[in-house]
Amino acid sequence: MNISTQFINAINQAGIIPPLSVIDDGQIHRFSSNGKSTDEAGWYVLHNDGVAAGSFGNWRTSETHTWCADIGRPLTAAENVANKARIDAMKLQREADLLISQAEASIKATAIWDKATPCLTHDYLTRKGVKAYALKQIDGSLVIPLRDGLKIHSLEYIKANGDKSREPKGRVTGCYFAIGKPSDIIRFAEGYATGASIHEATGDAVVVTFGINNLLEVAKTIRAKYPTIKLVICADDDLSGVGIRKANEAAKQVGASVVIPIFGENRTAKDKDFNDLHQLNGLEAVKAQLAVIQTPVSDLKVVTDVMPLAINVSLLCAANITPEPIRWLWNGWLAKGKLHIFAGMAGTGKTTIAIALAATITTGGRFPDGSRCPVGSVLIWSGEDSPADTLVPRLMAAGADLSKVHFVGETTANYELRSFDPATDMQPLMIKAASISDLALLIIDPIVNAVAGDSHKNGEVRRALQPVVEFGEKLNCAVLGITHFSKGGQGKDPLERVTGSLAFGALARIVLATAKIVDGDKTKRIVCRAKSNIGIDTGGFEYDLQEKEVDAGIFSSYALWGEAVEGSAIELLAEPDNRETGENGSALNEATEFLQDLLADGELSQKQIEVDAKGAGLSMATIKRAKKDLNIRSKKSLLDKGWYWTLASKGVKDDQGDQEAHINNVNPLNPLPKIDPISHQKGNIDRNNQIATF
Repeated sequence: MNISTQFINAINQAGIIPPLSVIDDGQIHRFSSNGKSTDEAGWYVLHNDGVAAGSFGNWRTSETHTWCADIGRPLTAAENVANKARIDAMKLQREADLLISQAEASIKATAIWDKATPCLTHDYLTRKGVKAYALKQIDGSLVIPLRDGLKIHSLEYIKANGDKSREPKGRVTGCYFAIGKPSDIIRFAEGYATGASIHEATGDAVVVTFGINNLLEVAKTIRAKYPTIKLVICADDDLSGVGIRKANEAAKQVGASVVIPIFGENRTAKDKDFNDLHQLNGLEAVKAQLAVIQTPVSDLKVVTDVMPLAINVSLLCAANITPEPIRWLWNGWLAKGKLHIFAGMAGTGKTTIAIALAATITTGGRFPDGSRCPVGSVLIWSGEDSPADTLVPRLMAAGADLSKVHFVGETTANYELRSFDPATDMQPLMIKAASISDLALLIIDPIVNAVAGDSHKNGEVRRALQPVVEFGEKLNCAVLGITHFSKGGQGKDPLERVTGSLAFGALARIVLATAKIVDGDKTKRIVCRAKSNIGIDTGGFEYDLQEKEVDAGIFSSYALWGEAVEGSAIELLAEPDNRETGENGSALNEATEFLQDLLADGELSQKQIEVDAKGAGLSMATIKRAKKDLNIRSKKSLLDKGWYWTLASKGVKDDQGDQEAHINNVNPLNPLPKIDPISHQKGNIDRNNQIATF
């Protein structure tokens, strides 16, 4: 194969339409890279003195390639040195030629722009449904300047039918067209029509980059000019996925967010950008999707060598921050806008408990502590249980309002149906869920499925859960992620037993835990708080799992709440001391005698009892069992807010026990009549309005 053929084939293999013939004179030659006679984006240099070598590329895409002829043997050291020298010379020659050509193109483009007339209407704009923003026209074509600051480097021409072309040899890299004035947000779009739709929907400033390959350089320029402003890349959702991939790559480097249009079932093969969404579903659809605060791209990296001004740290004065209370869905247990982790061993009924909470929310019922819940909707994604044969029957058993429960279904991607993946699909879900005006709770079961990477690595877990956290924050709903305890962790802090990375428990503001505890011939279940960064982190409730027929031949489980319990999670979830089954010298008997002696002279604070019990080698779990057997009263002090224990006569219940007895008889799902706090005494509740099942 001769040298010219080899070189032409190399250009073709690089994805550039090659010239029909080449000249090996060592000079830069231009050619059409797309087959159009007006295009001169392709260039090449070919030397044939000694071992043939060359360089070629495309100014439109800024790509450059070097080439050396195949002579059927490895090059000698001398030939390698000579080739490198020629390649370096070609590079300098190309750069000099490029600068000269771009300078000439800039002068020509500026002159054409000055001669063009202002454009108010044009068939292309009418077809796209957008306005003209500082555009001009010449010879029937729209004219859009490609600027870097105030200087015009090239022009884009758009005909009525949408055909586009640019001024030959003009610089594109780093050039853009701006719509609107920067304020709080600057958005990026590939084309003018897309940018105009975005500006008209949001009022935000928009930067048109003239293609995805130019996005990164433009984004760096804008970030350097506006180091503190929020940048949002409005990417095209093309079938190849290149638009989204390059948008994410650029966003990571400049600290931007990425959003893509969601078209729904009416999407056609041509729909890919926000102007297409504008034409398909109207400007309100664009406005609604862009109103959702975008999810920041993780792994933020600042390229300091090209944008040294992009790093900026802001300071907020405490006096200028308005304090806000925690927005509780269930006071102390479920907070709006926060991530919660619900962990426990298999078989403890975590999903059933979550369904019970969901049922309470949908009916505006009462939680296990008797507090009323505002009516709201619930969204459930389950990767383990079927809605039809498992989750809906459980909701029915719990008394839920099924019209206020939604399940995450299939996802459409590139016109194909697939299962929803919480590791990649949280943003489109957030946009869809924003239509549920009273959404109060999102349940993800299991939460580990939201992590695409290694669920045992803190960094990967934190990055993966960030979209989940922001789902709750932006939609003001509680997020409950269900997971398991690792095996063999009995006796450890429940936070350490959560399967996977410690980041699951660290990122959640509240961690709930369940356990099934065998105490002699009795078995009980407990749900408690293992952690809370925003409230009390102790206490819990006993519960049991029952089964009933919800429809003909359909049986399902539901939760039956028991009494409230005190103590930390590590105490409440601990297995009973095996010494308790002995004779008179057992730990339980020791605890009984210990409490009788300790409280013989009157009441004592629980804190002091815990200290003395620890000194005596007795666990608080055993002490509390002895407390129950001795019918010891516990009362909260008005002075120091602490609990105090007192020996009481048999059959007399303490204040806390009386409260728990009331809670046990409350159906958290069904509304109760208002109770007069003065006349409400023991046994003074209308039993007709109380159902023990949950």
